[in-house]
Amino acid sequence: KRINHAAMTLNEYLQRTGETQVEFAKRSGVAQAVISRIVSGGDARGRNRALIAAATSGKVTAADHFGDRGQAA
Repeated sequence: KRINHAAMTLNEYLQRTGETQVEFAKRSGVAQAVISRIVSGGDARGRNRALIAAATSGKVTAADHFGDRGQAA
């Protein structure tokens, strides 16, 4: 198995970049309420997962939030 050490949660990404939830929501196209829910440990669905991955240049992926963290890419 290959472990992706560059992966991070959305909360980690926002902390490292200094970007606020509101700023990220506007830039990514994901509603701020959804960003807040994800940062608090909630789920995101298909399109929002893809938008978040794109907005973070792949640093945050579905695997980073939904149980597959550290698994082979």
